[in-house]
Amino acid sequence: MHNKQFGVLIYIRYRQIIRAFHKLGAMALFIVALFVGAISYSFYAFQNIKGAIAVATVLAVICISIQQSRKDKKFLQFHVANSYIAVFFEYLILIFSFAIWSIVTPYWYLFPLLVALVAVVPLIRNTPKNRTYFKRLSNITGAKNFEITSGFRKYFLLLIPLYLAGLGFSWLKVFPLFILWLLTTVILGFYMECEPIQLLKAQSNSPKKLLNNKLIRHGRIVLFAYLPIIIINTIFNPNYWLLNLLFIPMQLCILSCIICSKYSSYQPKIVLTGHSIILMLLSAGALVPFLLPLPLLMFPNYYKKAIKNLSCYYD
Repeated sequence: MHNKQFGVLIYIRYRQIIRAFHKLGAMALFIVALFVGAISYSFYAFQNIKGAIAVATVLAVICISIQQSRKDKKFLQFHVANSYIAVFFEYLILIFSFAIWSIVTPYWYLFPLLVALVAVVPLIRNTPKNRTYFKRLSNITGAKNFEITSGFRKYFLLLIPLYLAGLGFSWLKVFPLFILWLLTTVILGFYMECEPIQLLKAQSNSPKKLLNNKLIRHGRIVLFAYLPIIIINTIFNPNYWLLNLLFIPMQLCILSCIICSKYSSYQPKIVLTGHSIILMLLSAGALVPFLLPLPLLMFPNYYKKAIKNLSCYYD
């Protein structure tokens, strides 16, 4: 019985991946090619300590981000026997193709460390809290920016320390950008839930206007938050001004892509569990050099699909 339930879970994940790739259309072949390329890139990255640590950190952050944003924890706990083992194998499969290369390098110890981390990740559970923190936060972020408001309330114990670390080490060369990338991966998890139809229509009177306004508003909030760290980093490291200049547009493009992705599959009051794959690709694209164009290529496709999907609810 246990094996049967575990097999059903694997089949569900398989169907979610297939559905996600169907929605991507021709872009799916490009993503598969990039995925294979990322696996090859991880082999070369593990040849030096900096690259090895970077790959291991990216894999760890991706697994933790997915675990924090996923909404099926209760379902798995009550409906799948040995749910811990099932989730553990999900993350193990996710990192295996990238991390296995480390065992043939001097940094082989990173693989068992990642496996140990993956064994802990399924234990992360978001328990409901009776207390609402930052009750007046919407006065600052704005009532229409409910994703940012609710997301900050949910992840503030992670967001605040990360942001303070970024400010505290903003004088270093690249480390603050890595911190901001971690912040971006957490922020992407804000857009996994779809609002009720009434709230959707209250935001604007047309799909295009809703989407454009949201992209501008949310991009402005992220820009306002990131600029102090970027400015300080540029002052202390003027030779890195071009990297800092390109970093902000790339993060805004990733943010815009995940927002459009949300509304391309929008249905009232549902949780977009299948978007964990897209979130993972966008997160990895911010650090892996040849994946950097991925958000730029995905954005037009998702923008058009979002407008088309939202039109069904406005017409």
